[in-house]
Amino acid sequence: MTRHERRHAKERRGRRILLWIACWFLLAQIACSLVLDYFWVRVRNPMQAERYARLKARARPPEILFLGSSRFGGDINCEVMDAELRAQLGDRAPRTFNAWLGKGDPTAFERVFTELSQEGYRPKLIVLEVDPAALAGRDNWLYYHAMNLLDWTDVPEAGPALCRNGRILFLVRGRLLPLYLHNDQLRRELVSVVKSQFETPREKVTIDPPIPPPVSADPQPPVQSPEAKQWIQDGYADFSRQLRNYHLQGVTTRRLERLLAQCKEAGVPVLLVGVPVSSPQRRACTPEVNAVFLDYLASLEQRSGCSFTDWRERVPDTYFGDGHHVYPEGGVYFSRRFAAEELVPRWRTNAFAQQ
Repeated sequence: MTRHERRHAKERRGRRILLWIACWFLLAQIACSLVLDYFWVRVRNPMQAERYARLKARARPPEILFLGSSRFGGDINCEVMDAELRAQLGDRAPRTFNAWLGKGDPTAFERVFTELSQEGYRPKLIVLEVDPAALAGRDNWLYYHAMNLLDWTDVPEAGPALCRNGRILFLVRGRLLPLYLHNDQLRRELVSVVKSQFETPREKVTIDPPIPPPVSADPQPPVQSPEAKQWIQDGYADFSRQLRNYHLQGVTTRRLERLLAQCKEAGVPVLLVGVPVSSPQRRACTPEVNAVFLDYLASLEQRSGCSFTDWRERVPDTYFGDGHHVYPEGGVYFSRRFAAEELVPRWRTNAFAQQ
């Protein structure tokens, strides 16, 4: 073999080695993604796992389940709601549970309801956050779920949608690079597992949070900083971007309709709630966009038997820390009203309260 032939043989061997390294790397990433999808979900979405753990720790399964985004995380104060329900309905009043998730939308809600149903949990009422931007056909938040929630079975549906909105690389990272994407949380979970091997197992205790006295007056809104006032005004531009070229033919609405069908089949009533937002963000929702949004919700009420109530204008701007997230005082303001005006009447008049 000549020197030239030996050099080419070494180059071919080097390329084969690199190809095999790439193949083994890709196979390891795919295997890891399968493990994280079906056996170790906590690494991908620790917040979701924490919600499930708190729900399982309840001695009495909460009758009313809230599913929403971080906006519901601030709006829904379960202590205030439980107190109001107990004050008006007595000792047999239902309890509430807030299972909000970051950037929660029907894509997340469908997964949460399916997994909780598989665990045997069946609430008597589900309260779902809805919002024009979250339901937009642009699927504004799908990229986030591609990294933390979606699995391989979701790729055929989510892939084309993420290609259309220019965020397909988030799905690629979530499916093909999970060890890189979740390396910090993976290390924390591994350390936790190792520590647990040297600790004495503690008996699991189920307990329901105590119900405080009902809130008798609205809290004073906090003094808004200049930054908060600017963030509220910025809500107009942020929301306008999410609502451009508005339509509702996307992954999110398909998943919402599938979720409503599942709830209807399971006999679980659903209340859709237009989530409170600040006035600049409401102005970004043009009359044309709002009409499309409301017409769609009206069609859902007819087709699926759900109900819709609009609370987008019900919380004053002084309770907001940015365009759509309230201060804790805003959560108290909203929760006592929502419990009294929406939950109490429905519990008194609907058959599910007696199930």
